[in-house]
Amino acid sequence: MKEKELLEKEALEKLFQAQKKFQKEKRIYDDATYQYYKTLDYIQANYPDSNPSLDKYIQELLKANNMDDFEIKEYNDSKIFDYIVSNIDSFLKISDFIKNGFLQIKPDNINKLSVLLAARESDYLFKTILENHKNPNNINQIIKPIVQDTYNVAVFEEQVREIVKLILDTNEFEIDMFLKSLNRLWKIKLNSRVDDSIFIIDFIRQNQTELYIEQYKTPYFGFINSCIEKGITEDEAKKLFNSLAVNFRDCVRFFRNEKILEAKQLYKLAFIEMNYPNRPANINL
Repeated sequence: MKEKELLEKEALEKLFQAQKKFQKEKRIYDDATYQYYKTLDYIQANYPDSNPSLDKYIQELLKANNMDDFEIKEYNDSKIFDYIVSNIDSFLKISDFIKNGFLQIKPDNINKLSVLLAARESDYLFKTILENHKNPNNINQIIKPIVQDTYNVAVFEEQVREIVKLILDTNEFEIDMFLKSLNRLWKIKLNSRVDDSIFIIDFIRQNQTELYIEQYKTPYFGFINSCIEKGITEDEAKKLFNSLAVNFRDCVRFFRNEKILEAKQLYKLAFIEMNYPNRPANINL
């Protein structure tokens, strides 16, 4: 073999070995990164943080009334839920739209309250909940077991993952990849200032070239097609797709346990205010 060919073959072999080493190391890094964020998700879901503003106000209320801290064993007093709804804008910084939504729905248990506390961070989700509250039969039977206790819409991350797994019939890693690309796409849509009435999937179809999203097209359209195969209409599939994207917009992610804890904090705060007269001075939530 000529010296030139030998040199070329040797260089190619080194390149090949270097590529294999890089791919192996990159895969190890990607796996470690994936496991790290999965662990963070697990911690957030199973060891939720309390709302620091509500915590602060509860402690100030206890101090103003010379009380020791205590635990509430049952969260089922309808008068307390009525008090929370009537004073929700004094407990939380919310828009008039969200305030009116609380007054319309009037959550009467911890689960319903936790759903609204999560959805308040997204006008799109809250609007969908209001629509479904007025029309409780507005639900597809395929996803009903997953969303029937959250006003027939996916509010929590656990629900989003269950729905994607159900529709695409895939593993946890592929679900993560799908949701990450979904989040990127939602940000692109926001930056493009497209009207909210435009479904994301239609936005994809209209902007394939400009967005350079050919690599993402298959999973999105595959999701819609899988929905249709499972008996969901195309319009329902588009709405479902939108709700999943909203859940991951700007990496806002709602875990059920976290919002249940916040709902219990709010219940405790309302209980103290209703039963003990003294209020702390100069407290800002």
